[in-house]
Amino acid sequence: RVDGKEGYLKKIYLDGDAQAPEATPAPTAAPTQAPEREATIHIENDGTLHLRKGPSTDTESLGYVQNGDKAAILGESGEWYRVRVDGKEGYLKKIYLVG
Repeated sequence: RVDGKEGYLKKIYLDGDAQAPEATPAPTAAPTQAPEREATIHIENDGTLHLRKGPSTDTESLGYVQNGDKAAILGESGEWYRVRVDGKEGYLKKIYLVG
């Protein structure tokens, strides 16, 4: 490597005191995610809930979820779970998830 460029050179052109370049470390495996948990959405009056963009009722609604829908729990933030429901990711309050 010379000036950031890599290439090949015959040994006869190298100074005997020259050091071999450092080996590039092998790539490490990507971190694995914890397995998702599945839960069922439970709403007392069989109504609907907003799936929120963030863990607050002040954030944008991404749509509605219904009583009995299945949700994959991806993480949590305080009183909220980050979930995936029908391919959409967002937040629901923990009190509405069972399982």
